[in-house]
Amino acid sequence: MTFDYDNGFIVIQTNGLPSHPTGPFDGSTGCWNPNTATAQDRTYQIPMHATPTDNPAVEYFDQFGPVSVAVNGVPLYNPYDAGGVDAPSTICFDDYNGHPQLMGEYHYHQWSPALDAMDTDGHSGVIGYSFDGYPIFGPWETDGVDAHSDMQHPLDDCHGHSDSIRGYHYHASLPYSEDPNGFPWLQGCYAGEPEMSNFDGGGDGGGGGGGCDACATNQIPPTVCNCVHTAPGYEYCCTNWDAACQAYADEFCGAGFAPPEPPSFESTRKRK
Repeated sequence: MTFDYDNGFIVIQTNGLPSHPTGPFDGSTGCWNPNTATAQDRTYQIPMHATPTDNPAVEYFDQFGPVSVAVNGVPLYNPYDAGGVDAPSTICFDDYNGHPQLMGEYHYHQWSPALDAMDTDGHSGVIGYSFDGYPIFGPWETDGVDAHSDMQHPLDDCHGHSDSIRGYHYHASLPYSEDPNGFPWLQGCYAGEPEMSNFDGGGDGGGGGGGCDACATNQIPPTVCNCVHTAPGYEYCCTNWDAACQAYADEFCGAGFAPPEPPSFESTRKRK
């Protein structure tokens, strides 16, 4: 992974593979995944100065593929896996809370112990950067105090708040294995305007590292996209989703769908 600075952006180039072990996903530890973590070719541009907005150009929950990037160069995805399911509560992961998608892109949907760090005041360290430029910290507000249960410094719907040292920043939840009420795990929305060049499709069923851009643009669920573009004669649907692609999906892929509505922040958190 390399860093550079260009025209107001931190430019990150990464192959997406962590330094920690990945897998196994062969079922030997109870986690089976037919995909294999492989090197990618990713370039992310993170704004050096975030632009706050209540109306970002894209909806965080609708994005397939990376929505932010961890400090070790591994992509961070939103809560949803293929088919719109909440991944941390339903999908198996390795010991570092990661897994690969169809094209081999290893990623996290939630906090990973590989990213754990603490500042001297007991506040979690930075675990990644959102595509809008704001940093993402781990779960802790101070030593032993979960930021998500800190009523003196409550988080907003994006999982963020401000302090005098760090400015505005996000806090990841504890992972599902430690707190099953932590949805949406990393962020709940973009509090700033995300850099659009970072979105190229991808997702757990649709592609990554180049990705199925047409599926992402038309918000086609990854399972449906994969069903269509792997069918003989419909390979083009990955990059040009048209009426014929939709007709095939409706007939053969169970495509009576709408983009998933994320659970409401209040109904899913139920913090004490």
